[in-house]
Amino acid sequence: MGSKPTYDQLEKKIEALENALRKEEAFAQNALNSQVDTFYIFDPKEGKPLRWNTAFNKVSGYSNDEIRSMTPNDFYKAEDLEKIKKASQEVLNTGQFIVELSRPFLQLIGSLPL
Repeated sequence: MGSKPTYDQLEKKIEALENALRKEEAFAQNALNSQVDTFYIFDPKEGKPLRWNTAFNKVSGYSNDEIRSMTPNDFYKAEDLEKIKKASQEVLNTGQFIVELSRPFLQLIGSLPL
């Protein structure tokens, strides 16, 4: 049988894994932020935002702190909210969905972007 790893060995392994995770998270966020189209994803059960890109901030006019406290109801018109509701139920049932919204979302001032 092999020997058990020491505390120091485990600590170094955890540190290496944490560093790799930070790099992967930074890569993913950079990839999202390089997109000119908006990207916004939320928890389908609670409606809480999970991730969005800087294009979403720019088009909506909201800061990251504001977006964190909002739900899709704050961004989309009623006809799109119904599509979002159906898509959220589909992702909970099947694990995937695609939804195309008919118009842009509401900006900070409550109007549609030009």
